Amino acid sequence: MVAQTKGLVIEGRGAQQLTPSRPADRPVVDLPPVTLSLLVICVTIHLAGALAEPQVLRAWQQAFQLSPPGSPYFRFWQPLSYALLHGGWLHLGFNMLGLCVFGTKLERHFGATWTLEVFGVSVLWAAIAHVLLSPLIGRPTALLGSSGGLYGLLVAYSVAFPKEKSLLLPGLEVSARTLAAIFAALELYLLFPASLPGANWLAQLTGNISHLAHLGGMAGGLLLSQSVATSVEDDQNGPS
Repeated sequence: MVAQTKGLVIEGRGAQQLTPSRPADRPVVDLPPVTLSLLVICVTIHLAGALAEPQVLRAWQQAFQLSPPGSPYFRFWQPLSYALLHGGWLHLGFNMLGLCVFGTKLERHFGATWTLEVFGVSVLWAAIAHVLLSPLIGRPTALLGSSGGLYGLLVAYSVAFPKEKSLLLPGLEVSARTLAAIFAALELYLLFPASLPGANWLAQLTGNISHLAHLGGMAGGLLLSQSVATSVEDDQNGPS
């Protein structure tokens, strides 16, 4: 007996038709447009910076990273443009992984416009928190990276899909709501490394990170997630 499928012949008794693992018309990189665009832009910019001469890279960073207001390098576009720059491949990789995980599902459920709004507003809130509050704890530094937008997407994801399982550590899955709470608690813990046991060691291990920016991004994501929370609650309750 011979069973034939598109481009595949299976011989043998009781042969079955096999379904291809990926439809022919489905792209290899199956990401929605906003998520894919942000990914491509960030990776392209970082790759260009890695290939540029040191003085060119330095000038590029001074123009687009978020410099403290009052600095001669501050420009009005920097509260948004800083999110497209990254400090290293590990920094970029972590942020892009989170963008793909959280941004993809949010964009497919709530649309490109809303997802871009969450990312953009979270980036802006992260910049505001960093600029206004970092001088109060003695760390007014330049800021770069899309972590604020990523943390905003994480919070939006936890509101929209609170029971969705996410990988925290190898072999350990937690709900999206728990994951967001853990990251928020960790950022608060690391905010004052000299005051809490073990925080200084962990802060040195993770490097020069703006925890205020992360918390600001989470606040921005939470702000825009309220409408989603209402719609999710309505869906769970069903028609009355």
